[in-house]
Amino acid sequence: MKITVESVYSIQYGNSFIEAYGDVYLNGELKAWIGFMGKVELEAEPGENTIEISYEDAKNGSKKIKFYATEDVNIYVRFKLSTISAKLIVNTLAVGKDLKIIEESEEYK
Repeated sequence: MKITVESVYSIQYGNSFIEAYGDVYLNGELKAWIGFMGKVELEAEPGENTIEISYEDAKNGSKKIKFYATEDVNIYVRFKLSTISAKLIVNTLAVGKDLKIIEESEEYK
């Protein structure tokens, strides 16, 4: 089964560009880095899997998606900056024919 993780947006805040990137983990193992308009294709066994995108900014954090699927899955990642707190926010959209999201969480370190 193929899992595609794709970054679809980057950030500009005022006149300065904020670098947004993340480490991509599949089932706890670092598999790739993703940044501006990046795309990563991973192979996984059908069934239950976990994708985690760990990112760095003023507040280090991570976004984790635990899901069940037997066919290909696409995960779109959007890095954006909160205009209120100037904090990096990561939005994800997971798409697949038989995809079932088990758990989705975001943590700050």
